[in-house]
Amino acid sequence: MMKKKVTAATVATCVVLGLIGAAAIACIILSMVTGKVTPYLAMGLGLGAIGNTIGCVYNWKKRGNNNGSGKDGSIS
Repeated sequence: MMKKKVTAATVATCVVLGLIGAAAIACIILSMVTGKVTPYLAMGLGLGAIGNTIGCVYNWKKRGNNNGSGKDGSIS
């Protein structure tokens, strides 16, 4: 099995996404515990959406924009 190089950008992105995800879950749980839905639930859902968007853009840039699933662009 071949090991992949882990860059500092990959580690930083994973840490940032983890922090955003933890904050989103904390806000959603806080809204359930306190019963105040208006500020906390919206913040939690917004943080979740931001984290997912950052993750999708990062993965899209990392993979590139090649058509097909194979290295030569063929569709299996």
